[in-house]
Amino acid sequence: MCDVLDYIGQHLLGPILAAVIGGPLAALTFRYFGVGKEVAENDARASELNEDLRRWVRDRNRDLEAQLRGLVNNAGQQLYAGSLRNHAVAAMREALHQYRDEATSKAREFSALARSEGAWHQRHRKRRGLGSPSLSLHGQERIYLNRWRQRPYLVDPGGPEPDLAVDDDPTANEPTIAPVEAESGLTWAEAAARPSI
Repeated sequence: MCDVLDYIGQHLLGPILAAVIGGPLAALTFRYFGVGKEVAENDARASELNEDLRRWVRDRNRDLEAQLRGLVNNAGQQLYAGSLRNHAVAAMREALHQYRDEATSKAREFSALARSEGAWHQRHRKRRGLGSPSLSLHGQERIYLNRWRQRPYLVDPGGPEPDLAVDDDPTANEPTIAPVEAESGLTWAEAAARPSI
């Protein structure tokens, strides 16, 4: 029996201790070094979300402008009729509705990315001097959105006709997307603090 215990102590105890201590230590080491890659991937995806949302707003603005020009061209003698105004406001409202859905989707994905990072990620960002991304629109995209909400009348802008305005703006009172239109955008910290859906 002593020979068996002696054999276990000399030949098996080392590998058992190495597995018990070394396994978790190796896992922590791999996890630690994987954090940098995760931060880089999250930053790249956040940049893509920004680019996609900004491009979507620009593309949708071109479509809306073409749609409004078409309404004017097809109005004929009815340029100052209520139907032109109603159709134009409906087109603006539809663009805002689509923006709300698109921006909400991007903000939710951005928030999920931010929530996926923990203390190790924050230490990595701080140690490397990496700022945190934000989800935001540039000035021109914000101008487009404001023109979707209110703009001069399509014919003789600045004339006697009142501005076209969307009274029931689907983006109003939407806390999910409101920060996206702010100068600072939806910050990483703010996104990380949002509850998951």
